[in-house]
Amino acid sequence: MAYYSYSFEMIFSGVSVNGTVSNELCKDLSGTHTMLDTLEFQRHSDEETLIKGKVTTSFTYPPANIDAYGDAFQYVLMNLEMWVHKALMLSLRPARVGSLPRVQKKGQTTFSLLEISNEGFNMPPKYSTMEGFRVLNEISDPIEIKDLETALTNVSKLQGVGETDIEDAVQRALFWMGSANDAGNGTGLHFHEIVSKFRALWTAYNALYYLESGARFTSREGTIIQGEKAEIIMYMNNRPDFAKSFLSSYATRRTVILKSFAGASLKLRKGSGYVNVSDELNYYLDKQMNPIGPRLPAPTLTNDIEEALLMCIYSIRNHNFHGSNLENALSLLRESIDVLEGFLRHSILEELKTVV
Repeated sequence: MAYYSYSFEMIFSGVSVNGTVSNELCKDLSGTHTMLDTLEFQRHSDEETLIKGKVTTSFTYPPANIDAYGDAFQYVLMNLEMWVHKALMLSLRPARVGSLPRVQKKGQTTFSLLEISNEGFNMPPKYSTMEGFRVLNEISDPIEIKDLETALTNVSKLQGVGETDIEDAVQRALFWMGSANDAGNGTGLHFHEIVSKFRALWTAYNALYYLESGARFTSREGTIIQGEKAEIIMYMNNRPDFAKSFLSSYATRRTVILKSFAGASLKLRKGSGYVNVSDELNYYLDKQMNPIGPRLPAPTLTNDIEEALLMCIYSIRNHNFHGSNLENALSLLRESIDVLEGFLRHSILEELKTVV
């Protein structure tokens, strides 16, 4: 059996990780002909992580397919790099309130030949890709290696076109999460880049709530609602252990952002008229902060603070997608991004647990 081994290095900005992936996971992540021998993450700074490892490709010599000579490169560049990028993106935790961190591949992926079998076939001693240079927007808190291993295990299960509805939805959601992650390329986001980031994140959620296509939702006043509002809400309600619980925790921790939505006079169509979902969110905030009970008129659409929060973001989405001149649009978009990024990461990671 012929073989060759290469070391490789790549750098991602926007993340901070230190640790070595377990031998068991390296084995699970390996390809058909290429073994991932080692995978290590080395923190260079708060804004940069070096990822290095070793791969060994084995094949019968002479190979039946000339592609065997390049299998190590194809595995690292087409599979491993993509899995690492998605896993880092899903594991990211903003270090500062209101920051918009981005995971970015930085520079080239470089390879160095370590060992080759006695057949003496021609392999380049050095090889590097030609990716362009990208820079960081904001920094994130360090990622625990155990969290990264979990994300790597799960994203590596996604191969090609999703075979189930959940796999297909997660694949599409991850694509749009990647688009949101790539918005902008400077030291900050300009307005149009914040718009692009928000739209990509909402489209990622659209991919998930499509799983609830045809859902029916009972409003607080007892009306049966179908369509997109029902799908948006029922995706969360049908996943109380992770989707609803995340927004419940968020609503407790980030009341400043919820108050911003509550004061924005956001409206949605309901029947032949409109419902002010900002007022409905304000009702639940008042109820949350006043033990003797809310002092505002009861909602007609939403049943709890989590539903009202989603409906506020949906209203912002409608204003943005349809070109309305929404007051305080920039701050509302940034605040919506803050909600959606964490909600989507958490939901996608939980959905991935169901993929075999």
